[in-house]
Amino acid sequence: MACRKRYQRLLASVSFLTLFGLGCGTSNGGRADLDLQVLDARSNQGVAEALVIVPGQIPRRTGATGQVRLNLKADTYTLGIQHKDYQATSLNVSLVPGVAIAKTVSLNPRPERSSSPAPSPNPQTTPTPRASASPTALLRGRVSDETGSRLANVTLYVETPMGLAVAMANSNKVGEYRIEGLPLQTPLKVSAILEGCQTVSRALNLKGNWQMDFSGVYALRKNNGATPGVGVPVLVKVSGRVEDTMGRALPRAIVRIESEGPQDSFKEAVLSRQGGYETRVPVDMPLRFTASKPNHRTISFVETIRRPEAGEIPRLDFTGIRALDPLPILEKE
Repeated sequence: MACRKRYQRLLASVSFLTLFGLGCGTSNGGRADLDLQVLDARSNQGVAEALVIVPGQIPRRTGATGQVRLNLKADTYTLGIQHKDYQATSLNVSLVPGVAIAKTVSLNPRPERSSSPAPSPNPQTTPTPRASASPTALLRGRVSDETGSRLANVTLYVETPMGLAVAMANSNKVGEYRIEGLPLQTPLKVSAILEGCQTVSRALNLKGNWQMDFSGVYALRKNNGATPGVGVPVLVKVSGRVEDTMGRALPRAIVRIESEGPQDSFKEAVLSRQGGYETRVPVDMPLRFTASKPNHRTISFVETIRRPEAGEIPRLDFTGIRALDPLPILEKE
């Protein structure tokens, strides 16, 4: 009887510790939850669709009540919070493994201002006249071909050096683009992609608002099928499909193909249309196929395309176990 009572007291102690997050089961691998609510400073109401920037990660947006839950590695962070109708701000948080915390931040409405001036005609990369002290920045610029003609509908794709998608935008009918909410002090790569042209990529590390033009030596040039390196490889047509893990087609996903061998050099990038894509790649060469899309996990694998039979078109699909897993965006109540 005494042993049973001691056992019951022990169980009660374990239940108490687990309930208040002190037991062994709360470890969560060195990570912690941050419940963040973004409020309007005047009305104290939640701000929906506010952008929450965590350095080195894909930005998250708040839900209808201004709330979002982040699961992060235990560390100290400076978060950037931005909304098109409010002044940007930042928040410092320190996370302890297994301990969930809640934070609230208020945004002040953005004052009325006149339209911004047109981008500088200088084709070189130049800073905009006004630098931003906010934790995020604006990138804008122009896209041209080798003749200097402006290019519309060029996809500007921003990613980290590890291939994590950050943002994406298109150039307008006069060849100008604008991307807001980019993180500061973070190495990024910006690629200009247009079907029928060679993809051009540039490195970027923002310290404030910036103008980056794809013109002059960075202009887009028509793809003649040849690639740098020794000789011209035999190119064959390949096609494929990009889906998420629910089996849904992913339009406007970026599919990049790069050679793996040190002696070869091949780079290509295409944009999926209604989930499908087509391009031309060299045969008998190890190639890395990578599919990425903002708010999805990037998938990459290596394949060697053999010379197909007459009339055969090889397929490289990002489906099934190679499908792109959507990242959580909103925390549902």
